[in-house]
Amino acid sequence: MTPAQRFYGISSPGDVVRINPALITITDGLVAHRPVPVLQERVWQEVDDLLEHGVRTFHVDINFPDYGGFVHQRPDLNVSLFTPAFLERLNAFVRGRGAFLNLHLLTDCPRARFRDYVSVGAGAICFQLEMMDAQALEAVVEEIGATGAVASPVIETVGSTDRPAEPVSAVLAKLGPVLQRIDMLTLQAVGTGARSSWASLQAGESRLQEYAAWIRSNFQGTLQIQGGITTATVGAMVTLGADFLVCGTQIFRNPAGLPAHEVVAALLAEASRAR
Repeated sequence: MTPAQRFYGISSPGDVVRINPALITITDGLVAHRPVPVLQERVWQEVDDLLEHGVRTFHVDINFPDYGGFVHQRPDLNVSLFTPAFLERLNAFVRGRGAFLNLHLLTDCPRARFRDYVSVGAGAICFQLEMMDAQALEAVVEEIGATGAVASPVIETVGSTDRPAEPVSAVLAKLGPVLQRIDMLTLQAVGTGARSSWASLQAGESRLQEYAAWIRSNFQGTLQIQGGITTATVGAMVTLGADFLVCGTQIFRNPAGLPAHEVVAALLAEASRAR
Protein backbone atom coordinates (compact mmCIF):
# COMPACT_ATOMS: atom_id res chain seq x y z
CA MET A 1 0.00 0.00 0.00
CA THR A 2 1.38 3.39 -0.99
CA PRO A 3 1.37 6.49 1.27
CA ALA A 4 -1.41 7.98 -0.91
CA GLN A 5 -3.52 4.84 -0.57
CA ARG A 6 -3.09 4.87 3.19
CA PHE A 7 -3.94 8.57 3.38
CA TYR A 8 -7.04 8.52 1.18
CA GLY A 9 -8.18 4.96 1.70
CA ILE A 10 -8.05 4.50 5.48
CA SER A 11 -10.09 6.51 7.97
CA SER A 12 -8.07 8.82 10.19
CA PRO A 13 -7.30 7.86 13.80
CA GLY A 14 -10.19 9.05 15.92
CA ASP A 15 -12.31 9.59 12.82
CA VAL A 16 -10.75 12.99 12.12
CA VAL A 17 -12.33 14.73 9.14
CA ARG A 18 -9.97 16.18 6.55
CA ILE A 19 -10.90 19.33 4.67
CA ASN A 20 -9.94 19.11 0.99
CA PRO A 21 -9.78 22.70 -0.37
CA ALA A 22 -11.10 22.98 -3.94
CA LEU A 23 -8.46 25.02 -5.76
CA ILE A 24 -10.75 25.74 -8.70
CA THR A 25 -12.61 28.36 -6.70
CA ILE A 26 -9.45 30.48 -6.38
CA THR A 27 -9.65 31.16 -10.12
CA ASP A 28 -13.41 31.04 -10.76
CA GLY A 29 -14.35 33.49 -13.51
CA LEU A 30 -10.74 34.62 -14.01
CA VAL A 31 -9.30 32.13 -16.51
CA ALA A 32 -10.30 34.20 -19.55
CA HIS A 33 -9.28 37.51 -17.97
CA ARG A 34 -5.93 36.94 -16.24
CA PRO A 35 -2.61 35.56 -17.53
CA VAL A 36 -2.21 31.89 -16.73
CA PRO A 37 1.13 32.36 -14.88
CA VAL A 38 -0.53 34.95 -12.61
CA LEU A 39 -3.35 32.55 -11.72
CA GLN A 40 -0.95 29.66 -11.20
CA GLU A 41 1.10 31.79 -8.81
CA ARG A 42 -2.07 32.70 -6.92
CA VAL A 43 -2.96 29.02 -6.54
CA TRP A 44 0.59 28.22 -5.43
CA GLN A 45 0.55 30.92 -2.75
CA GLU A 46 -2.78 29.74 -1.33
CA VAL A 47 -1.53 26.16 -1.21
CA ASP A 48 1.69 27.25 0.49
CA ASP A 49 -0.25 29.14 3.17
CA LEU A 50 -2.61 26.23 3.83
CA LEU A 51 0.30 23.81 4.07
CA GLU A 52 1.76 26.05 6.79
CA HIS A 53 -1.51 25.62 8.69
CA GLY A 54 -1.64 21.84 8.50
CA VAL A 55 -3.80 21.15 5.43
CA ARG A 56 -2.67 17.89 3.84
CA THR A 57 -4.93 17.41 0.82
CA PHE A 58 -5.87 19.66 -2.09
CA HIS A 59 -8.67 19.06 -4.60
CA VAL A 60 -8.13 20.04 -8.23
CA ASP A 61 -11.20 20.05 -10.48
CA ILE A 62 -10.16 19.92 -14.14
CA ASN A 63 -13.02 20.96 -16.42
CA PHE A 64 -12.63 19.47 -19.88
CA PRO A 65 -14.59 20.75 -22.89
CA ASP A 66 -16.08 17.30 -23.54
CA TYR A 67 -17.97 17.06 -20.23
CA GLY A 68 -21.71 17.66 -20.53
CA GLY A 69 -22.92 17.13 -16.97
CA PHE A 70 -22.59 20.62 -15.49
CA VAL A 71 -25.65 22.30 -14.00
CA HIS A 72 -26.76 25.76 -15.05
CA GLN A 73 -23.88 27.66 -16.60
CA ARG A 74 -20.66 25.85 -17.48
CA PRO A 75 -17.76 26.84 -15.19
CA ASP A 76 -14.40 27.90 -16.59
CA LEU A 77 -12.67 25.41 -18.85
CA ASN A 78 -9.37 25.37 -17.00
CA VAL A 79 -7.13 22.90 -18.82
CA SER A 80 -4.88 25.82 -19.81
CA LEU A 81 -4.38 26.58 -16.11
CA PHE A 82 -4.26 23.12 -14.52
CA THR A 83 -1.92 21.59 -17.07
CA PRO A 84 -0.09 18.30 -16.42
CA ALA A 85 3.21 20.20 -16.21
CA PHE A 86 1.94 22.72 -13.62
CA LEU A 87 0.23 20.06 -11.53
CA GLU A 88 3.32 17.87 -11.64
CA ARG A 89 5.32 20.74 -10.10
CA LEU A 90 2.57 21.49 -7.59
CA ASN A 91 2.34 17.84 -6.62
CA ALA A 92 6.10 17.64 -6.03
CA PHE A 93 5.80 20.75 -3.84
CA VAL A 94 2.96 19.43 -1.68
CA ARG A 95 4.43 15.91 -1.46
CA GLY A 96 7.63 17.46 -0.14
CA ARG A 97 5.50 18.87 2.69
CA GLY A 98 3.71 15.60 3.44
CA ALA A 99 0.52 16.43 1.51
CA PHE A 100 -1.30 15.10 -1.55
CA LEU A 101 -3.19 16.26 -4.63
CA ASN A 102 -6.63 14.84 -5.44
CA LEU A 103 -7.54 15.36 -9.11
CA HIS A 104 -11.18 15.39 -10.23
CA LEU A 105 -11.40 14.72 -13.97
CA LEU A 106 -14.64 16.27 -15.23
CA THR A 107 -14.76 14.61 -18.62
CA ASP A 108 -16.77 12.19 -20.68
CA CYS A 109 -13.55 10.20 -21.33
CA PRO A 110 -12.01 9.50 -17.89
CA ARG A 111 -9.58 6.81 -18.99
CA ALA A 112 -8.04 8.90 -21.77
CA ARG A 113 -7.82 12.02 -19.60
CA PHE A 114 -6.19 10.07 -16.78
CA ARG A 115 -3.48 8.95 -19.17
CA ASP A 116 -2.89 12.60 -20.08
CA TYR A 117 -2.41 13.44 -16.38
CA VAL A 118 -0.74 10.29 -15.08
CA SER A 119 2.63 12.09 -14.97
CA VAL A 120 1.29 14.38 -12.21
CA GLY A 121 1.60 11.56 -9.67
CA ALA A 122 -1.55 12.62 -7.80
CA GLY A 123 -2.58 10.67 -4.73
CA ALA A 124 -6.24 10.28 -5.70
CA ILE A 125 -8.15 10.46 -8.96
CA CYS A 126 -11.89 11.24 -8.98
CA PHE A 127 -13.90 10.58 -12.13
CA GLN A 128 -17.57 10.67 -13.10
CA LEU A 129 -19.19 7.30 -12.49
CA GLU A 130 -22.13 8.09 -14.78
CA MET A 131 -19.73 7.99 -17.75
CA MET A 132 -18.70 4.40 -17.01
CA ASP A 133 -20.16 1.06 -17.92
CA ALA A 134 -19.00 -1.94 -15.88
CA GLN A 135 -16.14 -2.81 -18.23
CA ALA A 136 -14.81 0.75 -18.45
CA LEU A 137 -15.07 1.16 -14.68
CA GLU A 138 -13.01 -1.95 -14.06
CA ALA A 139 -10.36 -0.80 -16.54
CA VAL A 140 -9.95 2.71 -15.11
CA VAL A 141 -9.86 1.47 -11.50
CA GLU A 142 -7.13 -0.99 -12.50
CA GLU A 143 -5.06 1.66 -14.30
CA ILE A 144 -5.30 4.22 -11.50
CA GLY A 145 -4.48 1.65 -8.83
CA ALA A 146 -1.42 0.48 -10.77
CA THR A 147 0.12 3.95 -10.36
CA GLY A 148 -0.23 3.80 -6.57
CA ALA A 149 -3.06 6.33 -6.50
CA VAL A 150 -6.59 5.91 -5.16
CA ALA A 151 -9.44 5.62 -7.68
CA SER A 152 -12.56 7.43 -6.48
CA PRO A 153 -15.73 7.20 -8.58
CA VAL A 154 -17.93 10.29 -8.17
CA ILE A 155 -21.60 9.49 -7.63
CA GLU A 156 -24.02 12.23 -8.66
CA THR A 157 -26.92 12.58 -6.22
CA VAL A 158 -28.60 15.38 -8.18
CA GLY A 159 -27.32 15.33 -11.74
CA SER A 160 -28.34 17.98 -14.26
CA THR A 161 -31.15 18.65 -16.70
CA ASP A 162 -29.26 16.87 -19.45
CA ARG A 163 -28.03 14.10 -17.17
CA PRO A 164 -30.36 13.25 -14.31
CA ALA A 165 -28.82 11.26 -11.49
CA GLU A 166 -28.86 7.52 -12.07
CA PRO A 167 -31.12 5.39 -9.85
CA VAL A 168 -29.38 4.32 -6.66
CA SER A 169 -29.92 0.64 -7.49
CA ALA A 170 -28.20 1.05 -10.87
CA VAL A 171 -25.20 2.81 -9.33
CA LEU A 172 -24.75 0.18 -6.64
CA ALA A 173 -25.03 -2.64 -9.18
CA LYS A 174 -22.32 -0.98 -11.27
CA LEU A 175 -20.02 -0.58 -8.28
CA GLY A 176 -20.51 -4.12 -6.99
CA PRO A 177 -17.87 -5.97 -9.06
CA VAL A 178 -15.08 -3.48 -8.26
CA LEU A 179 -16.04 -2.34 -4.76
CA GLN A 180 -13.26 -4.30 -3.07
CA ARG A 181 -10.68 -2.51 -5.24
CA ILE A 182 -11.94 1.00 -4.55
CA ASP A 183 -10.45 2.83 -1.57
CA MET A 184 -12.56 5.99 -1.63
CA LEU A 185 -16.06 6.83 -2.86
CA THR A 186 -17.08 10.43 -3.56
CA LEU A 187 -20.64 11.71 -3.29
CA GLN A 188 -21.53 14.86 -5.24
CA ALA A 189 -24.07 16.43 -2.89
CA VAL A 190 -25.25 19.19 -5.26
CA GLY A 191 -25.26 19.57 -9.03
CA THR A 192 -21.79 19.40 -10.55
CA GLY A 193 -20.29 22.85 -11.01
CA ALA A 194 -22.60 24.37 -8.40
CA ARG A 195 -21.02 26.57 -5.76
CA SER A 196 -21.79 26.58 -2.05
CA SER A 197 -22.62 30.29 -2.26
CA TRP A 198 -25.85 29.46 -4.09
CA ALA A 199 -26.24 25.70 -4.00
CA SER A 200 -28.85 23.86 -1.95
CA LEU A 201 -28.38 20.39 -0.52
CA GLN A 202 -32.11 19.67 -0.56
CA ALA A 203 -32.38 18.41 -4.14
CA GLY A 204 -30.25 15.31 -3.55
CA GLU A 205 -30.71 14.94 0.18
CA SER A 206 -32.64 11.67 0.14
CA ARG A 207 -30.20 10.02 -2.28
CA LEU A 208 -27.26 11.36 -0.29
CA GLN A 209 -28.61 9.77 2.88
CA GLU A 210 -29.40 6.51 1.10
CA TYR A 211 -25.91 6.25 -0.35
CA ALA A 212 -24.26 7.18 2.94
CA ALA A 213 -26.22 4.52 4.83
CA TRP A 214 -25.30 1.88 2.24
CA ILE A 215 -21.63 2.92 2.29
CA ARG A 216 -21.43 2.66 6.07
CA SER A 217 -22.76 -0.91 5.92
CA ASN A 218 -21.05 -2.22 2.78
CA PHE A 219 -17.86 -0.30 2.06
CA GLN A 220 -14.53 -0.62 3.86
CA GLY A 221 -12.85 2.48 2.39
CA THR A 222 -13.32 6.18 3.00
CA LEU A 223 -16.13 8.53 2.00
CA GLN A 224 -15.60 11.94 0.43
CA ILE A 225 -18.46 14.43 0.02
CA GLN A 226 -18.25 17.50 -2.16
CA GLY A 227 -20.56 20.34 -3.11
CA GLY A 228 -22.43 22.78 -0.88
CA ILE A 229 -20.04 22.41 2.06
CA THR A 230 -20.10 25.39 4.43
CA THR A 231 -19.78 25.90 8.17
CA ALA A 232 -23.58 25.53 8.28
CA THR A 233 -23.65 22.17 6.47
CA VAL A 234 -20.39 20.53 7.51
CA GLY A 235 -21.93 19.00 10.63
CA ALA A 236 -24.60 17.21 8.61
CA MET A 237 -21.99 15.85 6.20
CA VAL A 238 -19.87 14.54 9.05
CA THR A 239 -22.93 12.86 10.54
CA LEU A 240 -23.37 11.02 7.24
CA GLY A 241 -19.90 9.54 7.72
CA ALA A 242 -17.63 11.74 5.59
CA ASP A 243 -13.88 11.31 6.02
CA PHE A 244 -13.02 14.01 3.46
CA LEU A 245 -14.97 17.17 2.67
CA VAL A 246 -14.27 19.11 -0.51
CA CYS A 247 -14.94 22.80 0.06
CA GLY A 248 -13.99 25.76 -2.11
CA THR A 249 -16.19 28.85 -2.17
CA GLN A 250 -16.51 28.99 1.62
CA ILE A 251 -12.73 28.80 1.97
CA PHE A 252 -11.46 31.06 -0.79
CA ARG A 253 -14.40 33.43 -1.35
CA ASN A 254 -16.08 33.75 2.00
CA PRO A 255 -18.15 36.95 2.41
CA ALA A 256 -16.13 38.12 5.42
CA GLY A 257 -12.87 38.00 3.48
CA LEU A 258 -11.22 35.76 6.07
CA PRO A 259 -7.91 34.05 5.26
CA ALA A 260 -8.41 30.55 3.88
CA HIS A 261 -6.71 28.87 6.83
CA GLU A 262 -9.09 30.52 9.29
CA VAL A 263 -12.09 29.17 7.38
CA VAL A 264 -10.56 25.69 7.34
CA ALA A 265 -10.11 25.93 11.10
CA ALA A 266 -13.77 26.94 11.51
CA LEU A 267 -14.90 24.03 9.32
CA LEU A 268 -12.80 21.60 11.33
CA ALA A 269 -14.20 22.97 14.58
CA GLU A 270 -17.76 22.37 13.34
CA ALA A 271 -16.77 18.91 12.15
CA SER A 272 -15.32 18.09 15.55
CA ARG A 273 -18.51 19.19 17.28
CA ALA A 274 -20.54 16.96 14.96
CA ARG A 275 -18.30 13.99 15.72
